Amino acid sequence: MTTQNGSGERGGVLWFFMSRSGQPVADLEEHSEVNVTYSDPGKDSYVSICGAARVVDDLERKRRCGTRLPKRGFPAARPDPNLALVAVLVAEAEYWDVKSNQAVQIFKMAKAAITGEPPKDMGEHRRVRM
Repeated sequence: MTTQNGSGERGGVLWFFMSRSGQPVADLEEHSEVNVTYSDPGKDSYVSICGAARVVDDLERKRRCGTRLPKRGFPAARPDPNLALVAVLVAEAEYWDVKSNQAVQIFKMAKAAITGEPPKDMGEHRRVRM
């Protein structure tokens, strides 16, 4: 599953394609609250997004998002009735961008565990509420 937002797209909504017959889509009908995470472990950068998800039946939006699918994925040329377009309305997002290497991070966490004080200078962390 990959994010189908286009570059420069705004509005606080993430778009995904999922199999309509799959369990995740069925789960959304009972529990719309979701968490979406992105990571780049090589750069020690992480994003966590919380929001509410729902299936959207919008053929034009489906076509626009479908043009960004890899050719080996769902074919954008013909609408697939099993292809569900899922919108996640972002409520909150957090990101972490760690500046120090892993050995330094482990040392700072161990020191914090011993002293009982929170670790310092672990990198950048921000929380945004929509």
